Amino acid sequence: MIVNEDISKFGLYTGQFILLAILVGLYKKHYYLVLLGLILYGTTMIHWSRVNADRFLNLDRFMAVSVFLFITLYYAVHYFTPQYRNIWFIVGSVAALMFLMNESVYYCFLQHPMITGELLKTYQSFSVLIHLLFTHVLMTITYMYCSVMSL
Repeated sequence: MIVNEDISKFGLYTGQFILLAILVGLYKKHYYLVLLGLILYGTTMIHWSRVNADRFLNLDRFMAVSVFLFITLYYAVHYFTPQYRNIWFIVGSVAALMFLMNESVYYCFLQHPMITGELLKTYQSFSVLIHLLFTHVLMTITYMYCSVMSL
């Protein structure tokens, strides 16, 4: 996947939300999550700084899914109050659905022979921004909110 460098830099910017979530994890003493978050932060920074080298894409995705599942199956169940657990599950479901839809539509567009040039570049940029909004930003803010509010 070829991503324009002007767009890939937003992956580096939004990846900083992971650091904020790590700080919240430290504050809440979610140490296993902090460790996974640090690894995710590393893979995210490497992936988005070398976005056209797909070597780190699968590792970054694996770490993101691992962190998401760990929060969903452990921290949300054991540490979030019922109200914030429900918020986490709803937002997580929406984000996962958006991720799957975005990936599916992206690969359909990528394989369509009539979509080339500027139109393809525009759609790639839009797809990357949707990904960053729903995974990097929305999920980290939701974790921080649910974690801090579940006193």
